[in-house]
Amino acid sequence: SGLRADGILRDLRPDVHAKGTDYAPEDVPEAPTVASIGARIAIVGDPKNHATKEIISRIREADGER
Repeated sequence: SGLRADGILRDLRPDVHAKGTDYAPEDVPEAPTVASIGARIAIVGDPKNHATKEIISRIREADGER
């Protein structure tokens, strides 16, 4: 959740908070926390056209599981 991420950001105090391409910098829920610790937001990665859940399902299907 966003609240958990905010706590982790406050504890770790990174210089950069990376989010996937399904976000725009102004839409990052943790943006106020990132600003308060003097960090910046970086949008990184490939376009979000897949989900971990879908990948796991495909692997299970390939192995004959459900």
